[in-house]
Amino acid sequence: MCKGSFYHSITCRIFFALAVFHAVAINAIGQDEDLTIKIKPFKKDGLYSGKEEAGYHIYIKNLHKVPQKGTLEITVDDKNGNAEYVSMKMDISLQKKASFSKSLSLGINKFPPGFYKANFIINTDSYEDTATYIFGIAPDKMVYEIHKPNDFDEFWANTLTKLASIDPKYDVRIDEGLTDRFHKVYRVQMTSWDNVRIEGYLTIPNLKGKFPVTVNFAGYLGLVYPIYYKDFAALSMNVRGIGALARQALPANTEFNTYNMNDKNKYIYRGVYMDCVRSIDFVVSHGDLGLDTKRIVVYGGSQGGTEAIIAAALSKKVNAAAANNPVFADYRTIFASGRKEKELVFPMVQFEKYFKQTRMADAQAFKTLDYFDLSNFIDKLECPILIGIGLKDPISPPSTVVNAFNHLKPSLKINSKIYYYPNLTHEVSNLHWLRNYNWIEDKLRDPHH
Repeated sequence: MCKGSFYHSITCRIFFALAVFHAVAINAIGQDEDLTIKIKPFKKDGLYSGKEEAGYHIYIKNLHKVPQKGTLEITVDDKNGNAEYVSMKMDISLQKKASFSKSLSLGINKFPPGFYKANFIINTDSYEDTATYIFGIAPDKMVYEIHKPNDFDEFWANTLTKLASIDPKYDVRIDEGLTDRFHKVYRVQMTSWDNVRIEGYLTIPNLKGKFPVTVNFAGYLGLVYPIYYKDFAALSMNVRGIGALARQALPANTEFNTYNMNDKNKYIYRGVYMDCVRSIDFVVSHGDLGLDTKRIVVYGGSQGGTEAIIAAALSKKVNAAAANNPVFADYRTIFASGRKEKELVFPMVQFEKYFKQTRMADAQAFKTLDYFDLSNFIDKLECPILIGIGLKDPISPPSTVVNAFNHLKPSLKINSKIYYYPNLTHEVSNLHWLRNYNWIEDKLRDPHH
């Protein structure tokens, strides 16, 4: 755990992000001691307006001592990996030490707004590989159907009313082991939905005055830790089913994201989202600790990013939200694209196992999941949001996140921002960590900005 100032903490994160970036950001699909293959989009970020030509520069060099022959096949599929918009195949013949280069156009005005998978299948005498690149066409204009239940608003209004009737029984205790001369660190507990206790850390600079507050949530099954900002307070909260209090809400040997999935009223995420709202309630009710309750920003990554946005949408008490690679937007696309992956990833790994055990069909699953789909909360937001996504992300396909973002109210979308990282999967770059911090600082310094 990085301790000290926020800048020390963010530096640790940046070094981690740099390691990830170095591992995944090389624009080459294959290289051995005898063959080099590089593929680069016409535009560095892989994003094109509807009037721009999309395409890739392809370079292959034969370092073998003998000629190489084979084929290069290119296909372009839609966001679910289904319809082929492009399909072409060409022969490759390379003499010893020779190279092959080509600028391959995928066309202009050929694709509706959205994200597409460009698949490169290369076979030679010594090499065989397939790589997929994602490119976007006019993502700001991409809007497709969301599946919002008729009683969605009523369901969550009733849930919030019931949460408000539950005594939070806040418990705030100084942690002498984590407190230092620069910060006071408290362990906090509170009672949330279904009278489940949740816990976290509150860190406050050891200075006079009122401090703006960040509220942070972790990714799937992740634990939070104290965050030490230079001049902001920070509440880091574990939702139910996580940490020492986990068994109150989640039985042992039970998969988190499928628990009570057959019943929207009992599904674990109903409580999870209320835990996030209760965390903001805690901040609002503890101005006496030196918290500026009028300046609050929520943020997180992956599931934590989704929780941050939904908390902002439901609580109406925050000034902005930031989310890296938020999950659970448009489950139908998540299901379709997830099943097209070579290997199942979260959340489809857990879902498919559950479906096999329970014989639940997709249609039945959606009857629950639609109430917890990030896309359906977006129109409830009254504060701007910042999002960072990797275009190669199989967990949060970019089309799902961008479609949700594009359903923001126009007045909010103007002041919101989404950043794309074309060579990353379920992560963001070191640059985005700085953008994330600058965004948070900007919104906390001037909550009306």
